[in-house]
Amino acid sequence: MPANREPVAALRDEDLIEVFSRRLPDLLERRPELEPAIYLAFLKTFARREEVALVLEELRAFRTAAEERFDRNESEIREFRTVAEDRFDRNESEIREFRTAAEERFDRNESEIREFRTATEERFDRNESEIREFRTAAEERFDRNESEIREFRTATEDRFDRNESEMREFRAATEERFDRNESE
Repeated sequence: MPANREPVAALRDEDLIEVFSRRLPDLLERRPELEPAIYLAFLKTFARREEVALVLEELRAFRTAAEERFDRNESEIREFRTVAEDRFDRNESEIREFRTAAEERFDRNESEIREFRTATEERFDRNESEIREFRTAAEERFDRNESEIREFRTATEDRFDRNESEMREFRAATEERFDRNESE
Protein backbone atom coordinates (compact mmCIF):
# COMPACT_ATOMS: atom_id res chain seq x y z
CA MET A 1 0.00 0.00 0.00
CA PRO A 2 1.45 3.44 -0.90
CA ALA A 3 2.78 5.49 2.02
CA ASN A 4 0.40 8.44 1.49
CA ARG A 5 -2.75 6.34 1.85
CA GLU A 6 -4.21 5.34 5.12
CA PRO A 7 -5.87 1.98 5.58
CA VAL A 8 -9.58 2.08 4.86
CA ALA A 9 -11.81 0.65 7.51
CA ALA A 10 -14.02 -2.14 6.36
CA LEU A 11 -17.40 -0.82 5.30
CA ARG A 12 -20.63 -2.72 5.28
CA ASP A 13 -22.81 -2.87 2.18
CA GLU A 14 -25.24 -0.44 3.74
CA ASP A 15 -22.44 2.06 4.47
CA LEU A 16 -21.26 1.96 0.84
CA ILE A 17 -24.82 2.48 -0.43
CA GLU A 18 -25.16 5.46 1.92
CA VAL A 19 -21.84 6.96 0.71
CA PHE A 20 -22.50 6.58 -3.04
CA SER A 21 -26.19 7.35 -3.14
CA ARG A 22 -26.48 10.26 -0.63
CA ARG A 23 -23.20 11.55 0.70
CA LEU A 24 -21.24 11.71 -2.61
CA PRO A 25 -23.99 13.65 -4.44
CA ASP A 26 -24.29 16.00 -1.42
CA LEU A 27 -20.52 16.53 -1.36
CA LEU A 28 -20.43 17.31 -5.11
CA GLU A 29 -23.29 19.78 -4.69
CA ARG A 30 -21.51 21.60 -1.95
CA ARG A 31 -18.06 21.43 -3.56
CA PRO A 32 -18.37 21.09 -7.36
CA GLU A 33 -14.61 21.64 -7.79
CA LEU A 34 -14.01 18.12 -6.38
CA GLU A 35 -15.86 16.48 -9.26
CA PRO A 36 -12.77 16.17 -11.57
CA ALA A 37 -10.66 14.70 -8.76
CA ILE A 38 -13.38 12.24 -7.73
CA TYR A 39 -13.96 11.35 -11.39
CA LEU A 40 -10.23 10.69 -11.89
CA ALA A 41 -10.17 8.56 -8.74
CA PHE A 42 -13.09 6.55 -10.16
CA LEU A 43 -11.30 6.23 -13.51
CA LYS A 44 -8.17 4.92 -11.80
CA THR A 45 -10.18 2.53 -9.67
CA PHE A 46 -12.83 1.38 -12.16
CA ALA A 47 -12.48 0.38 -15.79
CA ARG A 48 -13.66 2.79 -18.43
CA ARG A 49 -16.25 1.89 -21.02
CA GLU A 50 -13.62 1.49 -23.71
CA GLU A 51 -11.64 -0.86 -21.48
CA VAL A 52 -14.77 -2.80 -20.61
CA ALA A 53 -15.63 -2.92 -24.32
CA LEU A 54 -12.12 -4.25 -25.12
CA VAL A 55 -12.45 -6.87 -22.38
CA LEU A 56 -15.90 -7.80 -23.69
CA GLU A 57 -14.51 -8.02 -27.24
CA GLU A 58 -11.68 -10.26 -26.00
CA LEU A 59 -14.22 -12.38 -24.15
CA ARG A 60 -16.36 -12.63 -27.29
CA ALA A 61 -13.29 -13.60 -29.35
CA PHE A 62 -12.32 -16.14 -26.69
CA ARG A 63 -15.87 -17.48 -26.61
CA THR A 64 -15.88 -17.77 -30.42
CA ALA A 65 -12.49 -19.52 -30.39
CA ALA A 66 -13.61 -21.74 -27.52
CA GLU A 67 -16.86 -22.60 -29.30
CA GLU A 68 -14.95 -23.39 -32.50
CA ARG A 69 -12.56 -25.55 -30.48
CA PHE A 70 -15.49 -27.22 -28.70
CA ASP A 71 -17.11 -27.81 -32.11
CA ARG A 72 -13.85 -29.34 -33.42
CA ASN A 73 -13.52 -31.46 -30.28
CA GLU A 74 -17.13 -32.58 -30.49
CA SER A 75 -16.63 -33.35 -34.19
CA GLU A 76 -13.47 -35.34 -33.35
CA ILE A 77 -15.36 -37.13 -30.58
CA ARG A 78 -18.22 -37.95 -32.99
CA GLU A 79 -15.73 -39.18 -35.60
CA PHE A 80 -13.86 -41.23 -33.00
CA ARG A 81 -17.14 -42.60 -31.65
CA THR A 82 -18.17 -43.56 -35.21
CA VAL A 83 -14.80 -45.21 -35.88
CA ALA A 84 -14.91 -46.94 -32.48
CA GLU A 85 -18.49 -48.12 -33.03
CA ASP A 86 -17.55 -49.44 -36.50
CA ARG A 87 -14.55 -51.21 -35.01
CA PHE A 88 -16.63 -52.64 -32.16
CA ASP A 89 -19.22 -53.79 -34.70
CA ARG A 90 -16.49 -55.49 -36.78
CA ASN A 91 -14.97 -57.07 -33.65
CA GLU A 92 -18.35 -58.26 -32.39
CA SER A 93 -19.16 -59.63 -35.86
CA GLU A 94 -15.80 -61.41 -35.96
CA ILE A 95 -16.44 -62.80 -32.46
CA ARG A 96 -19.90 -64.03 -33.52
CA GLU A 97 -18.45 -65.63 -36.67
CA PHE A 98 -15.65 -67.26 -34.66
CA ARG A 99 -18.11 -68.45 -32.01
CA THR A 100 -20.38 -69.92 -34.72
CA ALA A 101 -17.44 -71.62 -36.45
CA ALA A 102 -16.13 -72.91 -33.12
CA GLU A 103 -19.56 -74.24 -32.15
CA GLU A 104 -19.88 -75.99 -35.52
CA ARG A 105 -16.40 -77.46 -35.14
CA PHE A 106 -17.17 -78.57 -31.55
CA ASP A 107 -20.41 -80.14 -32.82
CA ARG A 108 -18.49 -82.00 -35.57
CA ASN A 109 -15.82 -83.14 -33.10
CA GLU A 110 -18.39 -84.27 -30.54
CA SER A 111 -20.33 -86.10 -33.27
CA GLU A 112 -17.12 -87.76 -34.45
CA ILE A 113 -16.30 -88.73 -30.85
CA ARG A 114 -19.79 -90.21 -30.38
CA GLU A 115 -19.51 -92.13 -33.67
CA PHE A 116 -16.01 -93.36 -32.79
CA ARG A 117 -17.17 -94.32 -29.28
CA THR A 118 -20.16 -96.22 -30.74
CA ALA A 119 -18.00 -97.97 -33.34
CA THR A 120 -15.39 -98.79 -30.69
CA GLU A 121 -18.02 -100.17 -28.31
CA GLU A 122 -19.50 -102.29 -31.13
CA ARG A 123 -16.02 -103.54 -32.05
CA PHE A 124 -15.25 -104.36 -28.40
CA ASP A 125 -18.61 -106.15 -28.15
CA ARG A 126 -17.80 -108.18 -31.30
CA ASN A 127 -14.28 -108.96 -30.02
CA GLU A 128 -15.55 -109.93 -26.59
CA SER A 129 -18.26 -112.09 -28.17
CA GLU A 130 -15.68 -113.70 -30.44
CA ILE A 131 -13.40 -114.26 -27.42
CA ARG A 132 -16.30 -115.87 -25.48
CA GLU A 133 -17.18 -118.06 -28.48
CA PHE A 134 -13.51 -119.01 -29.00
CA ARG A 135 -13.10 -119.70 -25.27
CA THR A 136 -16.23 -121.88 -25.27
CA ALA A 137 -15.07 -123.73 -28.42
CA ALA A 138 -11.54 -124.08 -27.00
CA GLU A 139 -12.88 -125.38 -23.67
CA GLU A 140 -15.06 -127.88 -25.51
CA ARG A 141 -12.13 -128.92 -27.70
CA PHE A 142 -9.82 -129.16 -24.66
CA ASP A 143 -12.49 -131.25 -22.91
CA ARG A 144 -12.72 -133.54 -25.98
CA ASN A 145 -8.91 -133.75 -26.25
CA GLU A 146 -8.53 -134.46 -22.53
CA SER A 147 -11.30 -137.08 -22.74
CA GLU A 148 -9.63 -138.62 -25.78
CA ILE A 149 -6.28 -138.55 -23.96
CA ARG A 150 -7.86 -140.21 -20.90
CA GLU A 151 -9.51 -142.82 -23.12
CA PHE A 152 -6.25 -143.34 -25.04
CA ARG A 153 -4.31 -143.56 -21.79
CA THR A 154 -6.81 -146.04 -20.41
CA ALA A 155 -6.75 -148.07 -23.65
CA THR A 156 -2.94 -147.87 -23.73
CA GLU A 157 -2.68 -148.94 -20.10
CA ASP A 158 -5.08 -151.78 -20.78
CA ARG A 159 -3.08 -152.78 -23.88
CA PHE A 160 0.23 -152.56 -21.97
CA ASP A 161 -1.33 -154.63 -19.21
CA ARG A 162 -2.46 -157.18 -21.80
CA ASN A 163 0.93 -157.08 -23.55
CA GLU A 164 2.77 -157.44 -20.25
CA SER A 165 0.45 -160.25 -19.24
CA GLU A 166 0.92 -161.89 -22.66
CA MET A 167 4.65 -161.33 -22.33
CA ARG A 168 4.70 -162.87 -18.86
CA GLU A 169 2.71 -165.82 -20.18
CA PHE A 170 5.02 -166.09 -23.22
CA ARG A 171 8.09 -165.83 -21.00
CA ALA A 172 6.69 -168.38 -18.64
CA ALA A 173 5.80 -170.65 -21.60
CA THR A 174 9.21 -170.07 -23.15
CA GLU A 175 10.95 -170.76 -19.83
CA GLU A 176 8.95 -173.90 -19.49
CA ARG A 177 9.79 -174.98 -22.99
CA PHE A 178 13.50 -174.18 -22.46
CA ASP A 179 13.33 -176.06 -19.26
CA ARG A 180 11.70 -179.03 -21.04
CA ASN A 181 14.16 -178.81 -23.89
CA GLU A 182 17.06 -178.66 -21.53
CA SER A 183 15.76 -181.49 -19.57
CA GLU A 184 15.24 -183.64 -22.51
